Amino acid sequence: MPCFRLAGFSFILFMMGIGAFPLLGQEPKVIVLHNVSILALGGEIERRGQDLLIQGEKITAIRPTGWNLPADAVIVDCTDKWALPGLIDTHVHVARRNLHWPDDEQEFIEILAGGVTTVFDLGGRLENLKELKKKSQAPDWIGPRLFHCGSPLFGERVATMDSAMQRFIVNSAAEAEIAVRQLKNEGVDAIKIQWNVPSEVTKAAIDEAHTSGLLAIGHLMATSYQDAAKASIDILAHTSGLVTDYLGDGEREELTGRWFPTYLMAWEKVQIDRNARSKLQFLASRAVFFAPALAKELEVLRNEVATRQAALGEQVAQKFNGMLKLAFDLQAPLLAGSDYATDTNTRVTLHDELESWVAAGLEPRFAIEAATLNASHAIRQSDKIGQLAAGMFADIVVLNENPTASITTLREPWLVIRNGKLHRVDELKKRLRPHRRDEREIRAVLEQQEAAWNDYDLDRFMRGYWKNDSTIFASGGEASRGWNEMLSRYKKGYDTAEKMGRLKFTVQQVDFMGEHWAKVLGDWKLMPKDAKPATNGQPMSGGLFTLIFHRVPEGWKIVHDHTSVASVPQPAAAAPETKKKR
Repeated sequence: MPCFRLAGFSFILFMMGIGAFPLLGQEPKVIVLHNVSILALGGEIERRGQDLLIQGEKITAIRPTGWNLPADAVIVDCTDKWALPGLIDTHVHVARRNLHWPDDEQEFIEILAGGVTTVFDLGGRLENLKELKKKSQAPDWIGPRLFHCGSPLFGERVATMDSAMQRFIVNSAAEAEIAVRQLKNEGVDAIKIQWNVPSEVTKAAIDEAHTSGLLAIGHLMATSYQDAAKASIDILAHTSGLVTDYLGDGEREELTGRWFPTYLMAWEKVQIDRNARSKLQFLASRAVFFAPALAKELEVLRNEVATRQAALGEQVAQKFNGMLKLAFDLQAPLLAGSDYATDTNTRVTLHDELESWVAAGLEPRFAIEAATLNASHAIRQSDKIGQLAAGMFADIVVLNENPTASITTLREPWLVIRNGKLHRVDELKKRLRPHRRDEREIRAVLEQQEAAWNDYDLDRFMRGYWKNDSTIFASGGEASRGWNEMLSRYKKGYDTAEKMGRLKFTVQQVDFMGEHWAKVLGDWKLMPKDAKPATNGQPMSGGLFTLIFHRVPEGWKIVHDHTSVASVPQPAAAAPETKKKR
């Protein structure tokens, strides 16, 4: 537990809550992070043995220890600790569904506990985002500050996405201008242009955004990144979109309708050592911020690429890493954004993103700068957040170790400070429902299995099981032991698309048995392969399942599967006619 004392006399102050430190019933006038080391960012020199003074919501001074401190200051002993600016995630989706309070409060406490003090939402339900931004500005808010772009601009409706967030469908320059002006009136900080907006409409939206004083951000496919840069777009999101610079108009249009496997094939045109440098150099010369969402892109390749295309998917993954490293070498301004979404069980965090950059060859220091200094400049808040200096908002992460030595240290902050309010991370975590993240990860495994089955990809489906000889599958009075035997059994029993049909899992209950074990009860249905997912037609088969999950180094995996097959009612046969008696 941190030790706090009043300057001038010895006093241990125990935190009674997780908001601002109470001081005998009053908020302290000055808080001092005593004897802390300040991380060097943006060319600065590392500073050890510093006192960082906070008054109200701002940093008032940073100076070497040894100065006289205010008599009524609360001193937080930070010996051997490291301080850096609060992290900024420039790409999240926290309102793509209706928000339910107080349950959804946990989403934002969890984000803050990871040291993320500011988020930029790049597309959700406009009304939800307006409500959320208002909540985030309240004095008692426990979570990151929020900027957002409201509902994105689409070129046409996308059936697989939430209909409530597809408020603005724009097919002409005039429609784009009207939509941008309406978003401005709704109080957004930026506009987001989605992948299926035509090129000429994209340019009109960018122009109107700048006229309205808004940022223009794009996740583009119908428009090349080169053309968007010429139109002075502010931020380009997603590594996958870089392929648009190598394609013609017709090919880009095809990508907007067919993602897999079309874009994997398109990436064969990208050669890091031949034709990538000039493309990325152009983006760098236009000072367009590039937010690669690398960890999310790599996860999509791992989880959604068909097994038969695994080798091609791995080649594309290596190109993604190479493009990031090349963009950095060319001094393109980089942003760290996770594409974190609260409406899905599969979640990529800002920590995942920064670690993926380091794995691609960047030094941890530069990855951290992309989530602090660079991010504050990109979202036009560099005079308020993104660095530790007098006059800046007191958004601070305090760590037990230097994150430039190990980027994974960022996952476990000691203290998080936002707007001058200090939060002990262990206290923040106590407010979260136990095993909350674990349950999401388990549900994500089943969702990925369902998707793989419906792609008729049993090898990918089997990734949800522990690849071990002790894994057990029991069903129909028989039991098989071992991952390989299970795969063989599945391939023998489901050797055609007709037999596989369409699988639907419904999880009824998840019970945890300690830190590393969980039991899942649910039911399954196999519908005919041409049945639409939304219909409730007659299933081919179905039943219950009980799964035992175990947390292994690769994550949560199924180690025991007991599946029952229920009798499926068959359509009643017509009763035979009864002969009339003569």
